[in-house]
Amino acid sequence: MIEAFSGDRLLQNLVLSLIDAGATAFVETGTWWGYTSGWVATMRPLVPVLTCDIMKDFLEGARWALSPHVRLFNTSGEQFIELMVSQVGDLPIFFLDAHWLAYWPLQDELKAIAANYTEAIIIVHDLYVPFCEAYHYDVYHGVALDMNLIHAAILAKAYHDYLVYFPTPPDIKAGYAVIFQDTEPAGLCLTDRYVEWDGELQEVID
Repeated sequence: MIEAFSGDRLLQNLVLSLIDAGATAFVETGTWWGYTSGWVATMRPLVPVLTCDIMKDFLEGARWALSPHVRLFNTSGEQFIELMVSQVGDLPIFFLDAHWLAYWPLQDELKAIAANYTEAIIIVHDLYVPFCEAYHYDVYHGVALDMNLIHAAILAKAYHDYLVYFPTPPDIKAGYAVIFQDTEPAGLCLTDRYVEWDGELQEVID
């Protein structure tokens, strides 16, 4: 059975905790069949949940499964992020999971968040975690999804202040990074299950 966030209980709990701590919306790029957005909408029905996909077939399939509370958009991630500025409040969570077709929008999505939002929480899924190669990560056209891409898109530009955390439990299947943009994990103790990125860039040889 396919579950929200690929069944990652740590990530599920983190997202709920971030919402409970004040995050104002959940914004997903890469709807697929809607498992993740549907779960967030069910668990926190008062929080706006918005998701996009460029594949109409996925959206039509998700539409039947999702509650009306979830808003679906047929557009690319970076355009979607720019359009949502007035609808997601002051501290949205962005779950960036749209990376599997010819156009890889991740860096443009990150740039759109940096350009249009002050405070944000960004979760980049399927990312190479430097200290745990056992976690799944994506590779496109010979380029690994790693911190080099994120650094080139936003961190090196110093648009904002950033804190980056990686998961540490051995039972996580897919790697990811949690990026706090001009904000902090207020009231959340992440250090027992996450480790803060030390800023070192490491080339991935796949």
